[in-house]
Amino acid sequence: MIPLLIRALLLGLLSFSVTYAALRLFGNPVAKPPEIVGPPQPPAKRTVQGKVVQISDWADLIPHNWDQKKVYARAMGKLSDADLERITDEDPRMEMLTKRLRKAWDEAPARPQVDGQTVRLDGYVMPISDSVEGELSEFLLAPYLGTDIRLPPPPANQLVRVRASEPLPPDWVMMPVVVEGVLRVKKESSSSGVSNYVIDEGEVSAGRESPQDDDDAPDE
Repeated sequence: MIPLLIRALLLGLLSFSVTYAALRLFGNPVAKPPEIVGPPQPPAKRTVQGKVVQISDWADLIPHNWDQKKVYARAMGKLSDADLERITDEDPRMEMLTKRLRKAWDEAPARPQVDGQTVRLDGYVMPISDSVEGELSEFLLAPYLGTDIRLPPPPANQLVRVRASEPLPPDWVMMPVVVEGVLRVKKESSSSGVSNYVIDEGEVSAGRESPQDDDDAPDE
């Protein structure tokens, strides 16, 4: 009985020694330390000059109590869409309606809460003068391009005067761009219209897509 017990103990010790040596040499192929998975991390926020972008939507520049489509309708008076379609550039009413709408657009209120906000806006380059010669150091940024009373240029609270950190090539006029910088509430006038906002030292890059559809312009 005793020799059998001793033999069993010796076999047990031998099996333990072999297993221990194998684990030291190859590691445990089954047991793995549990992975420590933390909570999901939020996506990195875009920054401009070290500041987090706070505004990237043109609608944020319009006061909540100002309705662009209603102002447009009042400026057009009782004229229907069909009436507007029939008005030609030679029609005396065209000049009258253009002046009326321009006055309403120039008086569009700014939204003071956005002053000092870091912005990244997609828009189009509008010249601040009728003639463009050489590179552009200043321009108006607009969410869409207007032509006449049927699709008018944007109102003052949808125009930003940009003083670029680097001049733009002259062929960028009417082209889509992206402007990043700090927005200031400041009314300025130019031959292209009144703007309620300014970006100094704006970082300008070429845009790839249309910033806004024509649906965002006032209805005819």
